[in-house]
Amino acid sequence: MQQYPTATLIHRLDFGTSGLMLLALQKTCVQSGKPVTSRYQVLNYDPDNNTSHVQFEPITGRTHLLRLHSMAIGHPIIGCDLYDLKYSFFKAERLMLHAMSLTFSHPKSNEIMHFSSPSPF
Repeated sequence: MQQYPTATLIHRLDFGTSGLMLLALQKTCVQSGKPVTSRYQVLNYDPDNNTSHVQFEPITGRTHLLRLHSMAIGHPIIGCDLYDLKYSFFKAERLMLHAMSLTFSHPKSNEIMHFSSPSPF
């Protein structure tokens, strides 16, 4: 960061999230009043622990989007320290949220850039 003092974190799902992050030398972002959207797919369900492994795809970027959407459908993210402390927070030592892929157009070359990081859980 000393070499790039203007670098700004422009993508990270949440503070406790593992996986990929994206930094930019200049931040240009426009927040609008558009509806927030995410997609999800249940990958598997563990009836013994009453937990599901879910793959989320945030369509719009807003603070705590995936945490809020998962809570709204009745399945808060395990280890979440902000929402549903009664049940999900104590099921893990950390937030069970991982950024496993990131795709974007390079701002200068318009080349499609894709990065991935396998989930540790």
